[in-house]
Formats: sequence, structure tokens, C-alpha cells
Amino acid sequence: MTPEELDYLTSSLGRRPTSAELALMEQLWSEHCSYKSSRFFLKRLGWRNGDVVMGVEEWGDAGAFRLNDGTIVVLKLESHNHPSALDPFNGAATGVGGVIRDVLSVGARPVALLDMLRVGSLRRERNRELLRGIVRGVGFYGNSVGVPVVGGELSFDDCYDSNPLVDVACVGVATTALKSKTLAPGDRLVIVGSTGIDGIGGASFASRSLSGDDERGAVQIADPFSGKIVLDVTLRSLQLVHAVKDLGAGGIGVAVAELAGRLEH
Repeated sequence: MTPEELDYLTSSLGRRPTSAELALMEQLWSEHCSYKSSRFFLKRLGWRNGDVVMGVEEWGDAGAFRLNDGTIVVLKLESHNHPSALDPFNGAATGVGGVIRDVLSVGARPVALLDMLRVGSLRRERNRELLRGIVRGVGFYGNSVGVPVVGGELSFDDCYDSNPLVDVACVGVATTALKSKTLAPGDRLVIVGSTGIDGIGGASFASRSLSGDDERGAVQIADPFSGKIVLDVTLRSLQLVHAVKDLGAGGIGVAVAELAGRLEH
């Protein structure tokens, strides 16, 4: 959080924020969650046409377009660079889990995964370790939840030494309109699945310069088997809910805040 953001928060509250409020707002206002430095450029992308169901200005968790037969294709791509640099297996695996949940959150069934990797020269042992761990993590999570990795790309350059780029993408399909993200006062909030202390501060961690192994606790631990159960239950329950939001890097605090922001007034 920048000094200017802290001043704005203090002024808005009319008092100094508590430690819990600071922790929450640091996640909400991180680049990872808010896109505060890239939102201006993203809004300049052309996307308005009859086939786009959910474009860059409307999407909550993923984008979508409609095929000629009416099938809705949902797309989500996300980077998991810092986590994969510290813990390549869990960093890459939880990146896959994140894009799968994002596709699920807009009412689509995940059907395919892709990865785009950039790694330093394989002459260095650390880069070889990173690549092995990243590839294992991507494959492990996809295989465990039953979503295949159908393709990918890989290139090498010295600029990625010990700091790989790990982009993962998920494709989903839906045959009906996507789930509405509009909530109403009185709606009940149901949390499915467990949370833990792993990954705390992950959103702000992913938004700043990588500093060292002391931040390893900000990397989530992959649990695709529980994720598979949540995926199946959610797909069966979509007709019962108004909206779905995954617990990503910001945890419960960010998920609830983003859902509450869509309340009808």
C-alpha cells in the first residue's frame, strides 16, 4: 500500500485503520486484485461485438464469447510468477487451481488447460529445478481434477534466471447464460471448502518485487483432490445460487468484498 493510499483510507474511515483493515485493503488494492496500474490500458481493448458475452469491462473472474451454435466459451489466463519462483511445484499447481475456479465461478465447466512458460537458461541447475517443478505442478493439478493440459509453449532467456514467467489458462464451456453476479440484500453467504494460513498475503506478495525465501508462506499449498469435490458440487448447485466467487489470493476478505460490491442498491 502506498502512502497516498494509506492517507486516502484513513480519510475515508475518519480514523486510523486497524491492523485487520490494513491487511484486507492491502490485498484489495494490490495490483493482483485491482489491476490499478493496468486497468486504464485494459479498458482500451476493443471487445464490443455481438459474440462477446462478457468483455473486459464486465467480467468478474473470466471472459466469454458465444459460438454459432449458442455454446458459450469461457476463457481465463493468469500469471503465477512469484509463487512459482519460490516453490515451483505448488506455485504452478495453485495457479492452475485458480484459473479453474475462475471459470467455474462464472457458471462454466472447465474442459482444458494451457500453459505458457518462460525460464532462464537450462545451463543453470536452479532453472532446471524450476522447470521440472513447474511442469510437474501444472500436470499434477490438471490430472487430479480431470481437466487435461491440451497444449502450451516454452522458451528460454537469461533474463528469466531464477524468476520464471508462469502463465496458465483454462477454457470452459456452458450451454446457458452465465451466472448473474448481482446480489440482493438478504442473500446468504455460504463458504465451501477449508481455508488455512498458507497463502496469507498472497495478493500483495504477487504484486511486488521478489525478495527471497522468507516469503514462502505466501505460496498456497495445492489440494486438487478437495478442489475436484468443490468443482463437482458447485456445478450441481449452480441453479440454487445467485453468484459464485472463488477464494483466490485475497482469501475470504477479498472474495466477500468483491461479492458485496455487486449488491443491488
